[in-house]
Amino acid sequence: MFMQRFEGGKWVCSPYEILSRDPCFVFSLGCNGISGFEEDVKSRYSHCAIHIYDPTVSESMAAQVAERTQARIAEHRSPGRGNASA
Repeated sequence: MFMQRFEGGKWVCSPYEILSRDPCFVFSLGCNGISGFEEDVKSRYSHCAIHIYDPTVSESMAAQVAERTQARIAEHRSPGRGNASA
């Protein structure tokens, strides 16, 4: 349903039921800086709040993705993996 070339597909549980609700929340686990899925959801369902969890993205990449998708990005990093915050 939601795809971007080279990103692959994403699984959405009960998309028509969930996405038609207001408020709508979409939690995306991992984006690796590629936000086609989240951008597609936001363009089709602007009422949905998007939250992305990805510990692999840098702060600058997270900012770029957040700007494109209006998403909240969580980038928890364990100590020893860049921006350590317990």
